[in-house]
Amino acid sequence: MNIKDLQAKFPAILKYPKMSYLDSAASSLKVQDAIDAVKHYYEDEGSNVGRGTYTMEMNASAAYEATRKEVQSFIHAAHEDEIIFTKGTTQSLNMIAYSYAHILTKEDEIITTELEHHASFLPWVRVSNETGATLIYAPLKEDLRIDVDGLINKIHSKTKIIAITMVSNVMGYVTPLQAIIKKAHEVGAIVICDAAQAAPHIPIDVQRLDCDFLAFSGHKCFGPTGVGVLYGKRHLLQTLKPMEVGGGMVAEVTHTSFTTHELPLALEAGTPPIAQVIGLRPALAFIKSLDQAWVHTYTMQLYDDAVKQLQSIKDVIVHNPTSDTPIVTFSVKGVHAHDIQSFLSEEDIAVRAGHHCAKLVGYKLGVNATVRASIHLYNEKKDIDALVRVVKKARDFFLEN
Repeated sequence: MNIKDLQAKFPAILKYPKMSYLDSAASSLKVQDAIDAVKHYYEDEGSNVGRGTYTMEMNASAAYEATRKEVQSFIHAAHEDEIIFTKGTTQSLNMIAYSYAHILTKEDEIITTELEHHASFLPWVRVSNETGATLIYAPLKEDLRIDVDGLINKIHSKTKIIAITMVSNVMGYVTPLQAIIKKAHEVGAIVICDAAQAAPHIPIDVQRLDCDFLAFSGHKCFGPTGVGVLYGKRHLLQTLKPMEVGGGMVAEVTHTSFTTHELPLALEAGTPPIAQVIGLRPALAFIKSLDQAWVHTYTMQLYDDAVKQLQSIKDVIVHNPTSDTPIVTFSVKGVHAHDIQSFLSEEDIAVRAGHHCAKLVGYKLGVNATVRASIHLYNEKKDIDALVRVVKKARDFFLEN
């Protein structure tokens, strides 16, 4: 693959030629085909979906449902109606927790980890507080990888939910899920996978994995903001209590009751994010068109270069020098992460600083904030070199003056 040809597919790179964009874990740049699909909908269609038989509406509905088929293919789901569109991973994961808050009791246990994004575990903190169910955190190893054996040892007859990340958004670690899922199913528990960081980087096969629910967002997959996916096994989705009720999802209505349509409409109340869903299809098709092995090798070479160079700078601590995905999380001793970010921003280097919506990870690292440089296929060695040069400049400014 030619890196220049790939970069040409991302108009933001052409608009900001001096920029080193190293914040893809927060939101990836948008591929031109996804932008064109959104633009086409607004300019040439613009109607609602599933509510009419005129040509414009039928065209929009067909494009909307084509994305559902694309997502089914992208994650290898068994059925098209197992794909629910939401506004993002956060809403997807909250929809599951909302429903189980009406089912769980104080006799039940929920397992999660301190490696989670807030969207993965905070819904279960609330469910635990509301139901009395016990929330259990699985042990982490010294390098903050999930202790799989330790987690499995906590699974027993009272375990009802396991909420777990596929790829950590701070440490970049890939979770070995299959053994966890197998043990969970032996006791009748369900496993909910946060795939927000996984979907842009690793192939997903929900049938092979055998997870019960999975969620990811379009904006991390070169697609639009405001669209997410909730996958669930059909029989489990059918048991979910809709978090929202209203237009589009009801079959029969009386003054005192209503019934819902079949999946997926039952869980897609109101006007959906039509343009965003339509824009998601070409974004996922773009990912599928890539040589995934090449992309992984290429981006991890950049990651290795970044780790090696950053570790050569005095007072720089790389917190995840053995990551599985191209995320580099680091600190400079005695310098706040936001000060490092400011130095980088002044020289058109885009990174994220803070707790990354994963405060429990920061507590384990013993820091209030870190700098995260997240790499993707449109990056080059010059981006890494620029990052390292300015980090050293910032370190010298704050610690040598």
